[in-house]
Amino acid sequence: MWFNTGGSFVSFPLQDFCFIIGLRCSGDNKRSKFDAQFCRIKNDLFGHIPNISPSDVTDLLCNSALLSDRDVVNLASLFILASLMFITSYKRSVEESLMVLVESEEMNTYAWGKELFAFTISSLRAGLKNKSLTIECEDKPYIAY
Repeated sequence: MWFNTGGSFVSFPLQDFCFIIGLRCSGDNKRSKFDAQFCRIKNDLFGHIPNISPSDVTDLLCNSALLSDRDVVNLASLFILASLMFITSYKRSVEESLMVLVESEEMNTYAWGKELFAFTISSLRAGLKNKSLTIECEDKPYIAY
């Protein structure tokens, strides 16, 4: 995506995004491979709730006296991902693949930067698709500010 800022065209590539936010931008970022796996967090901690929202995660964290340290860390990570990094709606359900990933060994090596970049670009495009700010120039879409 290109931006026209003060008459200059500027692009914001994945590598710059990941450098600024400090998250990994190389490797696999396909959460779909976690979809069919058993989710201990969902079954053991949220077994009675069919659609878990970020507010459900918050409620459980606030009442975490009986949880193990590992569960508290996993829930805190899940809260950060679902409520701060991939914000869509506080009432929207947390994806099960995210819950599986949080408790997996791949949590610390997952390409979070790559996924967050794709999410950010998708959100920008969706938010600006009906705006007159998007212009085609030299075969590159850009946003004029």
